[in-house]
Amino acid sequence: ISDDELERLEDAYVEAAKLGVKAGFRALDLKVTHGYLIAELLGAKLREGRYGGSRENRTRFIRNVLGKIRAAVPSDIVLCMRLG
Repeated sequence: ISDDELERLEDAYVEAAKLGVKAGFRALDLKVTHGYLIAELLGAKLREGRYGGSRENRTRFIRNVLGKIRAAVPSDIVLCMRLG
């Protein structure tokens, strides 16, 4: 998956979060465990580009998604992350 596709996927996570809030959920849980894409990105030490290599790059997707979700949903919505 390319860096551009990952960047577009960040926005898909935001849209899903907004749908969850619209459906009445008061908390959103971002899965970063057991082979999920984001967990794989954390281990992408050999990946080139914006989402691989350094720790800063490997955590970029998580930080971007959480930041974009926080900006898009009401502040009383709880954001959780399961980190494996």
